[in-house]
This record gives sequence, C-alpha cells and structure tokens, in this order.
Amino acid sequence: ATWWNSWGSGLYAAAGPRLRAAMGPGYLHRYVTVCSRGVCVRLRLITSCACQPPSRLIDLSLDAFSRLASPSLGVLEVIVSW
Repeated sequence: ATWWNSWGSGLYAAAGPRLRAAMGPGYLHRYVTVCSRGVCVRLRLITSCACQPPSRLIDLSLDAFSRLASPSLGVLEVIVSW
C-alpha cells in the first residue's frame, strides 16, 4: 500500500485494479480492513486508482497509513480483507 493526501483527513482508500477485480463491481463505498505489522484499520473505499506497480492493491489516505506506519516509509506491505 501507498498513501495519498488529496481528499483531506479521514480513513478512506482508493482500490487498485487487482482489489477491484477481487471485490467485483460493488467495491465502491464498501468497507475493508487493512492490516500491517499487527495493526489493523477499517476504512471505506471511495475511489479507484492505477496503483503502480500493479502488485499494489490499495492507496490509503494519509490518516489511514499513519495508523499503520510512518508515512516516511512510503510503501507498506498489507493484508486487505472485506
């Protein structure tokens, strides 16, 4: 996972192509749980992203990423469930 901060504060994310394919056409506005390093955060999928490289499933809001790790890491290995 990576992070972006273009929509302001809050716990939300953008679903990448692989996550959208796995969840199906009703992915938008659904809640997912994202875990890393023994910490989990529940957030809402509010949009889609290209998420490059394609192995990246999700872009997290800055607030969501910050609950899992320091944003200075830039990229974080995560498990996404719904």
